[in-house]
Amino acid sequence: MKTFFKYAIFITTLLIFHFTIVVTACAIEFSTKYSIIHYSEYSEMDDFLWRLSGQRVDFLNNANLASSRIDRIVDRVQSILGIIPRDLRFRIYLERGRLEGDKEAYYDRKTKSIYVSVDYASQGVLAHEIVHAIIDTYFPVSPPSKIQEIISQYIDRYLWSDY
Repeated sequence: MKTFFKYAIFITTLLIFHFTIVVTACAIEFSTKYSIIHYSEYSEMDDFLWRLSGQRVDFLNNANLASSRIDRIVDRVQSILGIIPRDLRFRIYLERGRLEGDKEAYYDRKTKSIYVSVDYASQGVLAHEIVHAIIDTYFPVSPPSKIQEIISQYIDRYLWSDY
């Protein structure tokens, strides 16, 4: 019986430790009109915004500017697609380095979340993933993935072409 309790305490401790790591991995949130951005350090958000705009922005002192930079990309993608979903809302998770599958970014339909590598972020990369979020929100049955990729690549290429 003593051994059972030792194992139970050990397993419980491991689960609590694992849960704590998962929860604190992206402990800070920032909301925009369309998204909730999750990150673990302010430097991740600063670097993400720098990669989106080409300018350094002190995120903590310019939250409105940060929000508008991200929402502007969403608005532009919606404008090009001619699709404006009523309830567009998604999460963005910022991470360092390459993501699973050696990707720079990807959209997860199940969680309605975009995962972006801060180190490889750009307006085009983010716009590409936003297309997936818009399509997922707008269509009751999602078009085939190849069609979505063609549309996403088109948006990536022509995001600001008329400016």
